[in-house]
Amino acid sequence: MAKGVMIVAEQRDGALRKISLELAATARKLADQSGDEVSAILLGSGIEGLAAQLGNYGVDKVFVGDSQAMEPYITEAHATVVAKVVKDNDPAILLLGASVQGKDLSSRVAAKLATGLATDCTDVKIAEGKFVAVRPMYAGKCFGEIVTSSSPAMASLRPNVFPAVENAKAGTVVKVDAAVDAASIKSKVLE
Repeated sequence: MAKGVMIVAEQRDGALRKISLELAATARKLADQSGDEVSAILLGSGIEGLAAQLGNYGVDKVFVGDSQAMEPYITEAHATVVAKVVKDNDPAILLLGASVQGKDLSSRVAAKLATGLATDCTDVKIAEGKFVAVRPMYAGKCFGEIVTSSSPAMASLRPNVFPAVENAKAGTVVKVDAAVDAASIKSKVLE
């Protein structure tokens, strides 16, 4: 049975992006309501040292895919590894940033998981035992509440909306296989 809240942390040039800390703190808030665990997926090369920072924001377990195949960011490679980690761990909720990278990645991961995706959310909560995502509609004139029946419930959160609140927890690190078949990568980063 699906349990816990998982985030996909973003890093660039060996530093966590602010949205990752916002996601971690928001996931901790959601998990505390149900007594669940918070986990994170962190992909890149030479990034294992960043896992402890996520623990400071409430992440209990960090799945680290430290591989040359994960740097630079390439959609196909990241989506494949993220989807595998999610399938192997079965979280109830999966949160990503609505950043440039997160918008690119979230739709591909949702497709690989055959689940719904609430995009560009400005609030998330647990109401009556269900995950509820709130997003602006009609150019911000109103807000819609999205309750998904798919699992995991998946949402991308708008950057700079959620506070990055420190929570003095020390997370554990779990190494994951981030090897990807080079033939499956059709994109190429030129610069």
